[in-house]
Amino acid sequence: MCPQTLRSVAKTFCTGALSNLSVGHWGAVDGKNCWKDCDVAVIWGLPYMAEHHAIDQLFAVRGPQDTSWLKANVNKQQPTLLNVIMQRHLSTSVVQAINRICCRRVIDDDGRCAPCDIYIALPKSWQGDAILSDIQHSMPGIKVEHWDYEPDGPKVYAPRNHSANEAIISFMRGREAGSTPLSLIKRELQLTQRQMGRVKEELRKFTSNLATALRAIDVSYLCTGRGRGGDKSFLVKA
Repeated sequence: MCPQTLRSVAKTFCTGALSNLSVGHWGAVDGKNCWKDCDVAVIWGLPYMAEHHAIDQLFAVRGPQDTSWLKANVNKQQPTLLNVIMQRHLSTSVVQAINRICCRRVIDDDGRCAPCDIYIALPKSWQGDAILSDIQHSMPGIKVEHWDYEPDGPKVYAPRNHSANEAIISFMRGREAGSTPLSLIKRELQLTQRQMGRVKEELRKFTSNLATALRAIDVSYLCTGRGRGGDKSFLVKA
């Protein structure tokens, strides 16, 4: 998505308390004074350096490396020299972005700035820890608070299309309150004996994906044992 489109999307949040929202984007932030009077910054997304740029920089200093060196250094899960170059680039960009708002200005003889808040989501990895450490080193005295935030929201179980689980969830969503025998579900959905065996196994596990998804629509599993009429198992909708 191009920067202009991103700015337009961000501007849609300019309502109420955010009526003075101002938007910037990576590549047009460094050294700018446009946000010097802002006291809150929300930094969304990180400007990851292209790996080949880091390789070019390293080759310029150390000279060309062979294929075996490249294979040993492209694992992003380890803090290799190549990955540290990319991480330090991230740290520099983030510190620059943070200091576009009012914290860039000294207001007293002790070198302090006006109160401000910066919200940023960092990766849960060594890179994220290193970026946070670099921020604290570059801005002594900054207070760090962890915030309860999931970028993708709570995880929701999404059964595979045309699966038995999907069919059962959809079937029960449309049912009225009351008990529905599993034998009826098997017949109505034309499920095989093998499919029903797997379904019952999941229903017996309170934490299974199917059981959890059914509880979300007020459906619980009830088994009263076996009798002359066969397996007495039901899905009960509240």
